[in-house]
Amino acid sequence: MLANEIRRVAETAAGWTSDENAFWCALAALEQRAATVGPAELSDVVHGLADLFPVLPLDAGAELSLRCAAFVERGADPTPVAGPLLTCALRALNGCVVLDRAWLGSSPGGKRHVELPDSATSVGAIRDALTAVVGNAQAYEAAMGWHTISRWQHAVSVLLQQRAVRDQLHEQPLTRQAWMDAVDACAEFLPEVMDLSVLLAVLDDEPLMVLHRASGRGYRLRMSGIPNVFQLHTLLAARLIGTGEWGLIEDAGIGPDPLQVAAATDSPIDTDEMAGYFSSFFSLRDVHGAQIWNHSIPADIPLVHGHRVIVLDQQTNIERWDIGRRFPHMLPTLTVTRHLGPAESRRWLRYIAPAPTD
Repeated sequence: MLANEIRRVAETAAGWTSDENAFWCALAALEQRAATVGPAELSDVVHGLADLFPVLPLDAGAELSLRCAAFVERGADPTPVAGPLLTCALRALNGCVVLDRAWLGSSPGGKRHVELPDSATSVGAIRDALTAVVGNAQAYEAAMGWHTISRWQHAVSVLLQQRAVRDQLHEQPLTRQAWMDAVDACAEFLPEVMDLSVLLAVLDDEPLMVLHRASGRGYRLRMSGIPNVFQLHTLLAARLIGTGEWGLIEDAGIGPDPLQVAAATDSPIDTDEMAGYFSSFFSLRDVHGAQIWNHSIPADIPLVHGHRVIVLDQQTNIERWDIGRRFPHMLPTLTVTRHLGPAESRRWLRYIAPAPTD
């Protein structure tokens, strides 16, 4: 249905240097036609556009990435476009690293005496300022990366919220590490890319051991797509508090509101209908007795025998946090795979530091 429009975008992309306007017109026509189709047709569009990323400059690629991300948000399969889009986005991010270091190197005494360029500083002006430090080609790449990174960041954030893309990236550990290194290098001067750091650290199909110290009960769980301990705490309370099934925690009060739990998992987030905050039920500790802070990430929870282990203690201070999901397009799962028997729970509790006395 959309084959002709996709072909026209591809043809104009190949002739970008001679007629940029034709590319934008073809892309606008494709968007208009795609506005009324479903996920299957949008998947065809994304597949047809994937090969264009290597042939486009970073600014046109950034605009194309936003269109692809919008199609993915509407249900398109992200896997065909993930590889080329992430490759180009990493070029832009590494360009920002080069710019930061070169800007520092171009300053008197190697100290940054002015702020990094703002959005009003043209690509040409940035390139001219950096050429003496890194050469013309690298200076241009850095300038283009700097001007386009916010668009690339948005598109990458949308893609990394998709389980299929995270699986794809985990199969390429060198690429994933390159992304993590580049994000870390930009953290000081591009704080907005830190969302990507959280998404890159998300665990999928991760075994989790949870021990409730007061009752001596233990649980094996499996988690995917949970970006922070706030959301993990919400889902732990939903899965483990109750009276209707053997082995659930009965002395932690009434479990969370089902509407709040739904907003933290897979339902549309309507904060107008769910005013207020989610309140904590437990104090979460690791095997060493240290507090697991709700603002931390699951990947930071220490491992014991291949499991990340959480100890649920009685809370001393109630914490509250916003209802919903940090990343609305990432749908988390937390499944109880087994309730431990009393003897097995006791064995696991032997690995655990004593409860704090203060």
